[in-house]
Amino acid sequence: MMGSQDRSIGACACCGTEGALIARGLDRACYMRHRAAGTLEQFPRVRLGVGAPHLRRIVECVCCGTEGPHRGRGLIGVCYYRHRVAGTLEQFPRDPSSLLEAQRRGLETRRRAYEYRVQDFAELLSWGESVEEAAKRLGISESTARKYERALKAAS
Repeated sequence: MMGSQDRSIGACACCGTEGALIARGLDRACYMRHRAAGTLEQFPRVRLGVGAPHLRRIVECVCCGTEGPHRGRGLIGVCYYRHRVAGTLEQFPRDPSSLLEAQRRGLETRRRAYEYRVQDFAELLSWGESVEEAAKRLGISESTARKYERALKAAS
């Protein structure tokens, strides 16, 4: 798994929610679900910052003033790598407020994604699918499907 400094903020290729993307253009929840279900191959590999700079937030570089995809510490990719190689990256501190904001957004995103998955599960059940069939179609485990079923019963 990638280190936190390599994560990108963008829309998940699976559920479309905004947040931290960890691999293949997916957020953590979708990546883990598709990995467990063996369905990751439907999402092509993406090298964040290389093959997909559009997934990164556009910033004005604190080093050179050029606008471009954010790499980290307020720097665009070229400046980030130049300072990393030169050993001068530490002169550009991490912004703790942006880390807290990203964590807050990630929590909200995970909650919304959970709610959408439960709604999808409920819809499949209303169509007459069994819990096992609905779990397979959503790419979740049967135990997770049972948790969704209990949550739906508790809500009604």
